[in-house]
Amino acid sequence: EQERLEKERLEKERLEKERLEAERLETERLETEQLQRKAEEAAREAARREQARQALLAAIQSRSKEQLEACLLTKDDDGLQDNDVQTAFGVLNEIAQEEAREAAGHRLNLACGHKDVEELRAAIAHGRELAVPQDIITAAERCLQQTLVEIAQREAAARQLRELLQKPLPGTPGVIAEESIQAQLTALEDVLNLAKSCGVAQPELTEAGKTLLMLQELRQRELALQAVNDALTDQDVDASKSALAKAKMAGVAEADLVRCESMLQNLVDAVELAHNKEALLAKQIENVLAAKSQAERMETSTEVEEVLKEGGVVSVLTDAIKEAKATRMVKKSAIAQAE
Repeated sequence: EQERLEKERLEKERLEKERLEAERLETERLETEQLQRKAEEAAREAARREQARQALLAAIQSRSKEQLEACLLTKDDDGLQDNDVQTAFGVLNEIAQEEAREAAGHRLNLACGHKDVEELRAAIAHGRELAVPQDIITAAERCLQQTLVEIAQREAAARQLRELLQKPLPGTPGVIAEESIQAQLTALEDVLNLAKSCGVAQPELTEAGKTLLMLQELRQRELALQAVNDALTDQDVDASKSALAKAKMAGVAEADLVRCESMLQNLVDAVELAHNKEALLAKQIENVLAAKSQAERMETSTEVEEVLKEGGVVSVLTDAIKEAKATRMVKKSAIAQAE
């Protein structure tokens, strides 16, 4: 019995040793696997961090704002080195300054396009603070000076325009115009063209345009009336009638039309009287020629003197010539023939 019990004890000890050895081996295996996993994880982590570092260095090299910001966003998790991080932040700062300079340059270009004096001055000052390239600053300064000149020219043109518009129009009741219609018209046309080229505000141009139109109408009436007066002076009935019709269409004052119509009627009457005198001269020339033929057939001087005596055909023709000259409407050729 003792032997059996001894054997059982020894068997139990053996089994226990085997179990303990198995446990030890399993523990060693697990520890080895754990160490291997940790080593692999450490290797992977080191590789990931190296990859992150290389990505950061590539972003620094390419100066990519988006990549730099993405890399720096996980800088702590990626274990990026402080010197690399500082370099990246420095590049980001440089990129921000470059973007600010570009924005300032763009602002200068926009200000030059809009020609806003205050914005130009502010943009130039801002550009200088951000070290915008000097050629861009110089171009903006030239634009500012040109804009100031244009503003001065525009203000001067607007002032001249207002001064002209304040002058009374010819024919204004109770006002004696210092200048002729043509002088005012020419002056307004010149200043209006200048105002348009200088960019004077549209309301002022519109008002000036209305005044210009009124002056043009007044000038047309003046020219139309002058044409009637010239035709009447030239004693041209047809031209006078045509000019008078145009004067009515141009809106010449009623008093002037009445005066011209009266002068035209006088001209028509005078022309008709002149035609009558020409016909009378022609008849009297015939009488003189007949008397001449008759005198050539006379045999005595007494008979010839009878033809030439006062009150005879020659005397009558002489008086008619004087009357024709006094009329001033008889054709010179008719008077010459009678003489």
